[in-house]
Amino acid sequence: MKKNNLLSLMLVASIAFFSSCSKDDHDHAEHCSDDCHLVLPNPAFVSVDSTPNVPAELAWDIVDANGNAIQFCDDTDPSLDFLESANWSYTTPHELASDMAGVDPLPAGTYSAAGGYECHCEEHNH
Repeated sequence: MKKNNLLSLMLVASIAFFSSCSKDDHDHAEHCSDDCHLVLPNPAFVSVDSTPNVPAELAWDIVDANGNAIQFCDDTDPSLDFLESANWSYTTPHELASDMAGVDPLPAGTYSAAGGYECHCEEHNH
């Protein structure tokens, strides 16, 4: 009797374990980010020692005209992979604000690695 109970318990535990590891409806292979920003080295920054209160980079969040975050994924245009590539570019039809004090808005236009900008995205799996 004890042996049957133990075997039954092991069977239930095994089924629960293996079913929890099965793939769900969510595609974890798709990489997305709704936290992308354009970055430019700050010309006023010299070093941490000589300019301690000056940020090394200036940053502007990539948002829509209403200030809402834009989600970039593998299948969006531009794609997250493209924004993280060496020859990326991004065109914004409106100015982009910075959440850094004293940083002027970035005017509407096209920004790219060729222009000295970087695009940073915090990657999230969705």
